[in-house]
Amino acid sequence: TAERGFGFIRRASSGQDLFCHVRSLKDGVQSLEPGQSVEYSVHQTDKGEEARDVTILDGGRLT
Repeated sequence: TAERGFGFIRRASSGQDLFCHVRSLKDGVQSLEPGQSVEYSVHQTDKGEEARDVTILDGGRLT
């Protein structure tokens, strides 16, 4: 959530959650809403995988 500064992105391919920190959001995006369709890169950290370079895709919503 925006209040906590982090959240999780559910991967469409596997259904698994991927950690996302607010500092990984791009193009002026300050928070994400449930159901938004996003594009991101996956980076390995010492705590596991994390989403980076997160952008909202055109259309913005999953149906």
